[in-house]
Amino acid sequence: MWEADVASLWTAADQLVVEQLTQLLDERERCREAVKGKRLVEGSQGQPRLNPLLKYIGDLDAEIRQLRDRLGLTPKARLALGIAVGQVRKDLDALNRELEPDWGSADGPVLVDGDE
Repeated sequence: MWEADVASLWTAADQLVVEQLTQLLDERERCREAVKGKRLVEGSQGQPRLNPLLKYIGDLDAEIRQLRDRLGLTPKARLALGIAVGQVRKDLDALNRELEPDWGSADGPVLVDGDE
């Protein structure tokens, strides 16, 4: 998650959201492990029924999906952020071009051979 390009845009204010996402992902994985091989459980009347953890996993998935979107970790969210990120990158490139010396102009630095 931290290696994602969008992670470079996160600020200290995003820390709680990232921590919450991490906790939800951990909880989901623990539930998935608990459900493994126990998709059906015995109901109160002895009947087979779906493991209640499956609904909880679905609830976790919904929260995880929202946080991923908020942090730009889905293709759709990256696309929405891409406009802003692309604009920032474009603006920085333009600024860098303004600050770089024009190596071809007479006013720019000139390389001199040390033997001359």
